[in-house]
Amino acid sequence: ALFDRLMTVFGSPNVMVTPTAQDSIELAVQVMHGVQASVGFDLENADYILSFGSGIIEGWGSPVRAFRANSAWQDNGAKVVQVEPRLSNTAAKADQWVPIKAGTESALAMGMAHVIIKESLFNDEFIQNHSTGFHGWKQHVLNDYTPEKTAEITGLDASFIKQLARDFSKASHPLAICGRGQGDTPISLSEAMAVHALNALVGNINQPGGVSAVSKPSYIDWPETDLDSIAEEGLQKPRIDGAGSDKFPMTQSLLNRFADAVSSGRDYAMRALFVHGANPIYSMPGAEAFKTAVDKIPFVVSFSSYMDETAMNADLVLPNHVYLERYEDVPVIAGLTAPMLGLTRPVVYPMFNTQHVGNVVIRLAQELGGPIADAFPWDDFEACLEESLGDKWDVLNEDG
Repeated sequence: ALFDRLMTVFGSPNVMVTPTAQDSIELAVQVMHGVQASVGFDLENADYILSFGSGIIEGWGSPVRAFRANSAWQDNGAKVVQVEPRLSNTAAKADQWVPIKAGTESALAMGMAHVIIKESLFNDEFIQNHSTGFHGWKQHVLNDYTPEKTAEITGLDASFIKQLARDFSKASHPLAICGRGQGDTPISLSEAMAVHALNALVGNINQPGGVSAVSKPSYIDWPETDLDSIAEEGLQKPRIDGAGSDKFPMTQSLLNRFADAVSSGRDYAMRALFVHGANPIYSMPGAEAFKTAVDKIPFVVSFSSYMDETAMNADLVLPNHVYLERYEDVPVIAGLTAPMLGLTRPVVYPMFNTQHVGNVVIRLAQELGGPIADAFPWDDFEACLEESLGDKWDVLNEDG
């Protein structure tokens, strides 16, 4: 939020985040329900969990919560089915491992939807009262995703696909989830929508053991910024990644388009880049192209605590305190069914010549002066955090 505020009052629309599976899941809910929110999965009350690659044992969502839910499933007799190309820890400990061809998860979900619809196993009351456009979508599913066609795509037997769909739809509280591994790897929007469609078909939306939209904690309530003419002019420019444009109207950030946009220079030249909490030269697909783009930017700053690949290609490294040395607010852990806000506190003093990145942003703004400085009235990050949290500050510090 501090970086976003700095860029706004400075006059740049270009704030981007590293993509995760959660982005696709949230976008699927926005497209299918018209709701912009985090997505909660009631793992504890589900009795049939169909996981499309989600590493429940590897730390998907909130790791401790996932471990506890898995233990409860074993005690309660819930069934866990893991759809995944490789025998991961979660697949090994699941009641059933479905070794599917890599990248065909959405096809399996649609093939299961075909069976559920054709055999009338869906929740008719939910479809009639809480959906639109079902009949058009139904024809698409029935025509293009027969069990036989799905079997060719996925490498599974058609009879197995039928049985999997029947088992899922006949459970009392079935839940379909997706997101590779720990959920920090992006997935396609089509996969997120196909998997979520299974939950909708069985009517498990806002139900025990189902899926729900969860509002994000609203504790950041800073005054509106005053923009000068330079900032207003800068914010009129299109985002360099195209997010929010007519082509991508619902997306907030498209870091995957950043490298090509910078290298081509088709909109405008990128003159400075700040990188915090990310290592895109290592983590992004086509990392070499990202490195080429970064080399074209005259001034690159990394706030990494470690000399990672992106830091090695930066002009200036201003290392952040490591997590044991700093305060940090932690809003909304992916998958929880209620808004959650946590606070990490330092347990040791900083050992080296490092600076909290929040302090750097605040001081940078104050050094720039004018309306930029006015937008950052805090002495340091801790003061900003304490003001933002309000009465939650004492509770989290004393009882957290």
